[in-house]
Amino acid sequence: MEPKLYLRYSDLFDREPTMDELVELLRGIPIRHAIYTLSSLNLCLRAVMQDATQSFGKVQEKILATHLDDECLNLLKQRFPHERCENRPVFLPECLLNVMRVVIAYGDPEPLPIVEEDERIRNLIGRACLMVNGLLVSAQQAEALRSGTKDNQRIELMTQWLSGFELANPPKADHLIPRLEIMYRTLLRTPEVKARIMKRAKGFDFEAEFEANLGITLEHWVFVVFAFYAYFLNVGSALDPDANFMMINPTIFRGESGITQEELEKVLAIVSAPPKAIKAKMASVESTDSRYDFVEFRSTPLIQLEDSKLVPTDLAFVLEKCHTGVQWALHDALPIKTRQSLFNAWGTLFEEYVHWLLAGMKTNLPILYFPSPKWRKSGNESFDGILLKGAVMMPAEYKGGFIARD
Repeated sequence: MEPKLYLRYSDLFDREPTMDELVELLRGIPIRHAIYTLSSLNLCLRAVMQDATQSFGKVQEKILATHLDDECLNLLKQRFPHERCENRPVFLPECLLNVMRVVIAYGDPEPLPIVEEDERIRNLIGRACLMVNGLLVSAQQAEALRSGTKDNQRIELMTQWLSGFELANPPKADHLIPRLEIMYRTLLRTPEVKARIMKRAKGFDFEAEFEANLGITLEHWVFVVFAFYAYFLNVGSALDPDANFMMINPTIFRGESGITQEELEKVLAIVSAPPKAIKAKMASVESTDSRYDFVEFRSTPLIQLEDSKLVPTDLAFVLEKCHTGVQWALHDALPIKTRQSLFNAWGTLFEEYVHWLLAGMKTNLPILYFPSPKWRKSGNESFDGILLKGAVMMPAEYKGGFIARD
């Protein structure tokens, strides 16, 4: 996604909102109705952001017209009469997820969705999104972008920009799935790679441990999770989405897919949770910046609104469960003393994938690649890899590990 200057609350009301205002705006909002609305919006945004044939500007225009109240719309038309919606968007995944967090924390879990409430809830969400856009950058961050040297400002800009980069630019399925094919079906089953993993991870057998601890094979896990992702893609056009594919009914989802009921239940037990459980997890975390911390939504990317209704927090988080989500699902099922072996195994597998990728890359450049070079005297590995062009050598280190939440 290309960088855009999103529209903020202060652009319309000449002041920045406060977090307390946002909480009061959404306090008591029906959780199930609001989450369904937010999930549907995010699903449409993901559809248009990953499909170049659809118009991001037209989708923003439609959402603006149906989710901003009369006051906001009138001010928007007065102040930005000629601005294109794609250049000043209001609704983006990071914004919607932040609103969803507040809805879960302060909304009312009891009411069922009713048609008569729909316009009010859409208008509350629209105004809340404007507020969140104003809260994503703190006063201290804004000041840091204005002060100091040009170099300091560039560093600050890059640092702030990185916080939302992954969410705004998630991997596409047609890039990720071939990678998984190589990692899980080819490399992980190659005797030499498997032996290297077991040597560096104290005998840890990734596939065997996954099946033993989660009760489902790694291959079937990926199949079930990708089936969720593919199902939601059937919403089709973001301008005219098919509501039948905006939620999953677990009782009929399997169809004739070959997924067993037991497999479906095992995966859903890990990747889905009701709002109450997500709220409890959010309340237990105090050491991170909630504007950018979406661990609860990433660990359980499906929200259970009712027994027969599951909606995605973000389609990117669903797809993530096929890749890094594999490691985290196994991590949470393992005893604490075994988890370091898992990290070592995953790191080695990732390293082998980079070796495979760089060694097999076809290029006309006079660059040679050497995987896992060793020191001449000790025989120990010197670097993960080396790129050599003439007399110029560039050592490379690959990190497939994960940074702690705090």
